[in-house]
Amino acid sequence: MNLDEFVRATNSLNPTLILLVAKGQHFEPVTQISLIESTIFLQTKADSPSINSTLNLNQFIKMLKKVPNSYDIRFFNTKKLVFGFRIIDKTLVFY
Repeated sequence: MNLDEFVRATNSLNPTLILLVAKGQHFEPVTQISLIESTIFLQTKADSPSINSTLNLNQFIKMLKKVPNSYDIRFFNTKKLVFGFRIIDKTLVFY
């Protein structure tokens, strides 16, 4: 999924949704993003243990306001492309 697809798909969603990453049978909060070579990497606490805050949708969109819409969104630990997301309760879970 690239940034343009994500922004269009989340445009009408609640901006306070907490961002999570599916890891096996559990979820881990997205704590940080990294921009490397036209790619947005989603990082969790396991990827960057010094960061403790969890990002919500509004913070994520604001952080990426000036990033080109063509950038892909990938998972930091596996480098796999994000396929999509689901809304579960008050969270947005990347898959």
